[in-house]
Amino acid sequence: MSIVHVAFYPSDWLAGTRGLTDAETGVYITLISRMYEMAAPIERDDDRLSRLCGCKSKASFVKSLKHLLSEGKIIEVDGALFNERVQKEIKNTTEKSSKAKTAAQSRWDRKPNKNNDTPHANASPKHMPQPCQSEPEPYNPSFHSGLTPKTENRFDEFWTVFADKRGKQAALKVWKKKKLDAIADQVISGAKIYLQTRGADQTFWKQAQGWLNDERWTDEVTQTQNTIDQFGNPSKVIGFLPSGNQKRMSDVEVMIARGNALRERGL
Repeated sequence: MSIVHVAFYPSDWLAGTRGLTDAETGVYITLISRMYEMAAPIERDDDRLSRLCGCKSKASFVKSLKHLLSEGKIIEVDGALFNERVQKEIKNTTEKSSKAKTAAQSRWDRKPNKNNDTPHANASPKHMPQPCQSEPEPYNPSFHSGLTPKTENRFDEFWTVFADKRGKQAALKVWKKKKLDAIADQVISGAKIYLQTRGADQTFWKQAQGWLNDERWTDEVTQTQNTIDQFGNPSKVIGFLPSGNQKRMSDVEVMIARGNALRERGL
């Protein structure tokens, strides 16, 4: 048993320690606290207690203890140290604890027993046909690693379609950063369209790194919107449908017109 809480009266403490030195006061409060912690007298072991009290030496502890004994602050009986106030507090606390325990048991005994006056519930096998379910094991990433679907690396397939072979490692870095394996079909399809519409002049070809980083596979390409006007001039703005007297261009003419327009725009 340990006394974890006691009533502390500052005025009584100050009056009781008036006239003690700082060393004697320190030893006094430490020994009393140890008595409460043990809820019993403490064995007099000058070496151990001097370290417990933080004394500079055993001699200084013995000197402080001798004065406390002479003043009646600490009493020594059969090689054990105790204090009269501590003894009374321990007795009162023990009695209160015992009374509270008895009262709680009395209230419990007065409650109706819902288990046919048996102290414990009937948990025979016939009432428990199924065994209790054990707690699930904690998640183990290494165990489940074999169940994780592998992501297919399709960058090489894209690189084969993309004709400009400059900066492969830089393009691969962008591919991984954007996690493009998840939409590889869309990206590769866009690369094929770009291959057909970028024009013949390689000066304006985009490298794969910039093309991927700008997500150029999302560009909208509408061939049916490319026409020539009444003067025979192709539209220079891709995707723009000009007004006036127009006629539909062939697929080859559309590609040529787009290439010219891209070169003039510096793309």
